[in-house]
Amino acid sequence: MPALRPAALLTALALAGVLALTGCAPGGGPAEEPIPTEPDGGEGDGLTTEIGGPCLIGDWTIDESEMRSFYEAVGEASGMEIGVTGSTRLEIDESSYQWLPVYTISFPAGGSEVSGDVSGSIRGDYTVAEGVITTVNDVSDIEAEVTVGGIPFDASGIIEGILSDHPINSASYHCEEGAPVIDFPIPGGTHPVRLVER
Repeated sequence: MPALRPAALLTALALAGVLALTGCAPGGGPAEEPIPTEPDGGEGDGLTTEIGGPCLIGDWTIDESEMRSFYEAVGEASGMEIGVTGSTRLEIDESSYQWLPVYTISFPAGGSEVSGDVSGSIRGDYTVAEGVITTVNDVSDIEAEVTVGGIPFDASGIIEGILSDHPINSASYHCEEGAPVIDFPIPGGTHPVRLVER
């Protein structure tokens, strides 16, 4: 395989950073103020909070329209045009989660088209307090194949390293019509992403 030019390699690394830090799972920091909803008021199943209720638990999808909205916000905040196709599953039970991406992200950089295919999983445990999800024991089996100007580059190891240095932190959420809306991080803030039942 041809060696990547230094500029192309840096672009690939930048894409790997975007993939790892903005699209992997609930992460970043909580929004300034979670949007309040009515308390559940009953015993409920699984985890409950004063703000979110039990709506987190389920087999969810971040569909392509939500993925596009999220990456458009990332692009506006970072000054680049980002395209995405595909979706992500997010399975959440009473104490653990699993993030299962199958999507492609792309953007132009340095005169080349850069794209990345992301698959695999991230899984771990979580707790909820006051409308904020905090994950622990995160294990990543993410696979990412980045292409820069038609030259493939395996970015899986880079993303694994980034995730080791920047574990998934906290994200605020609230419920809308029985489904969770999670505030995913973008440069300089957060962007709400609505999950739909799979």
